[in-house]
Amino acid sequence: MQEENDSCSVLLLHTYLIPPAPFHDLLKVHDALRRDSIIGLEKEIQRIRAMTANQKILFEALSYLGTLENVIAHLVGEREIDGIILGHDERHLRRNLLIRLKCPILTFPFNPPHTGQNQPR
Repeated sequence: MQEENDSCSVLLLHTYLIPPAPFHDLLKVHDALRRDSIIGLEKEIQRIRAMTANQKILFEALSYLGTLENVIAHLVGEREIDGIILGHDERHLRRNLLIRLKCPILTFPFNPPHTGQNQPR
């Protein structure tokens, strides 16, 4: 059981694939995708930090070239990961990802449907 004074680490992960491009542009495309990925992750960390007063949460931005399934499986095998919180587009949630990982996964849709009184008009 974790003590109240213990810190915890939160890894924010973004994966990307290089779209088809002429051979001579591949490095430029990769560098641009990686840069944009890291910038987006850092902005997200700042947004999350603004919502919490807990300074004991250590955030780490991880940007990887590869499929989400392979990168997560690699990280779970390489690091001591207690659980995964995964936002997803329901069309793209991979069943094999859920099966092959050896840690708990909490998933939620990116755009949950509106219900009840908060329904858009």
